[in-house]
Amino acid sequence: MVGLYYGFLTTLSIGPSYIFLLRARVMEEEE
Repeated sequence: MVGLYYGFLTTLSIGPSYIFLLRARVMEEEE
């Protein structure tokens, strides 16, 4: 159960930065 909570916490902290990275890559391909 602790591993599940730790995994959720990691996803929550990495999620936003991952989305930002994905958006930056999409913007680069559009130009």
